[in-house]
Amino acid sequence: AQIDDWLTCPLKYLFAHVAHVPLAGDPSFMYGNAIHHAIKIWHQHRIKGLPVHAEDIVSAFDSAWSSEGFLTREHEERMQEQGRTALRKFIARDVATSVTPLAVETDFKFKVGEDIVIGRWDRIDERDGGIILVDYKSSEVDDPEKAESRAKESLKDGQLGLYALAYFEARQVMPAAVELQFVGTGIAGSALVKDEHLERARERVREAAAGIREARYPPKPDQRNCGYCSYRMFCVHSAAKRT
Repeated sequence: AQIDDWLTCPLKYLFAHVAHVPLAGDPSFMYGNAIHHAIKIWHQHRIKGLPVHAEDIVSAFDSAWSSEGFLTREHEERMQEQGRTALRKFIARDVATSVTPLAVETDFKFKVGEDIVIGRWDRIDERDGGIILVDYKSSEVDDPEKAESRAKESLKDGQLGLYALAYFEARQVMPAAVELQFVGTGIAGSALVKDEHLERARERVREAAAGIREARYPPKPDQRNCGYCSYRMFCVHSAAKRT
């Protein structure tokens, strides 16, 4: 996330990781965390062969829920029920596939030169003799082509490329593919991993590390990126329209 923040906009990195500018609670961020927590509990029980049911996972989701940041009670209730429904559907799909992950929520740590990169894989599968790195997304993508495009983009210039490099560096095994699974819709997008993707990920690590070490934090206005930025409401360089 720090690498992505610096490459997206060094000033965003400064706000988030150096100045630690406080932000109001973000319902979308909290929703994603609660979904990930519930899925982790589901897989941990399945891997260990422990009994677990859909309503147990819904309860885990509810236990991780926070009301902070919601503007209305109606919005909160609608979003929470959306999460419960998405998890029930996810569990039904997962049971039907009968694929048990090799590992979930697994930390990694590797070096690029003298720079250390740490992070966490959501899920590691072995399918047809190859390693598949799975990242869960709580955003609502229901178009298979868009999901495929998102996976390829992330492998080339995003977190999936870093995840693939992390696996290669940590295990000395080239992952066969990476995959984005959109929990709410059940749509998945995948991309095959090649040597060029690992080298591109190394370049991104080196570029971000050099900028961070030199304390270079220039703004990088972009209408799309600024539109998603949590600091857009007060950043004087933001290219996003303020409402």
